[in-house]
Amino acid sequence: DLYRKFADLLAGRKHEDAALLAYHKAAALYLDAGMVLQSIVAKILEWSIVKPSHREGLDFHKMVRRKGGGDMPSQVLFSQLDYEEVVALMLRLTRVRLSPGEAVYDAGQESTDIYFIVSGELTETLPQLEGAESASAIALAENDIFGDIFPLEEESFCRARVEANTAVELVKISKPVLKAI
Repeated sequence: DLYRKFADLLAGRKHEDAALLAYHKAAALYLDAGMVLQSIVAKILEWSIVKPSHREGLDFHKMVRRKGGGDMPSQVLFSQLDYEEVVALMLRLTRVRLSPGEAVYDAGQESTDIYFIVSGELTETLPQLEGAESASAIALAENDIFGDIFPLEEESFCRARVEANTAVELVKISKPVLKAI
């Protein structure tokens, strides 16, 4: 996390060469720790500075597949995609940062994106049912995936309010893009 934060700081100050090295190191450390999603985001940021060669992309994909699996939803997803699917997804992921108390979306709102939690904690609160004493809440954390976009062919709506408890970094992909991929 320190390498990633340092890389973000360097990139923000336009020290691209140093940021490139720090993102590369962060991505490698995340993969070594089995944190596939975090490694992918660090690689996206690294490759936004300098486009990778085809060989670099293939090597990274091979390492993601090797480190994937486990019981984290995002890890399982990315480790099972083939190279072209991973590249297509990586090119279309959009980063979102939220402060504590900010909502990702509210119940009843049209659902247009699926979200992957890179860091931070959120709460998904389902509306209070008639006769219930309180609304039900679910904790969401790193590597969780959320969003009510299925079935992809039909309009869908959010069933809950999702709000940041801490500073949060997400990546999201829209329903039409996911469907196209």
